[in-house]
Amino acid sequence: NIPVLTTALARGDIITDSDVSFHETTVANGADIVRDADLLVGMAARRPLRPGEPLRSRDLTKPKLVERGGLVTLTFQVEGMRLSHQAIASTSGGLGDVITVKNIQSERALKAIIIGENQLRVVTPARLAQARG
Repeated sequence: NIPVLTTALARGDIITDSDVSFHETTVANGADIVRDADLLVGMAARRPLRPGEPLRSRDLTKPKLVERGGLVTLTFQVEGMRLSHQAIASTSGGLGDVITVKNIQSERALKAIIIGENQLRVVTPARLAQARG
């Protein structure tokens, strides 16, 4: 049994629980076929996808939550204090990606991690090392 889509998806569409069902198959060349439905949900289609076909990891991508050049909210938090500010994203990215942003007022470049749609958290050098594992 492998997870397959129940409906067609266009490029960029996000896969939800209701888009996935299981289908019994005997795929001969299935090294990169996604076999865990949990790895599909929340991912975006990299190309148009048809229902019932096995999905390969190369068919999927993390959805973009931040667009290059877009206005984002940047949050800096330390014990007992939280500051938010507007910034411009230097690159596009998805959840968990570390990107460079430019503070609108100071024009200073900072590294930040994407935590939501157009929402980023400033990454201190110690957190940057943790994020990269």
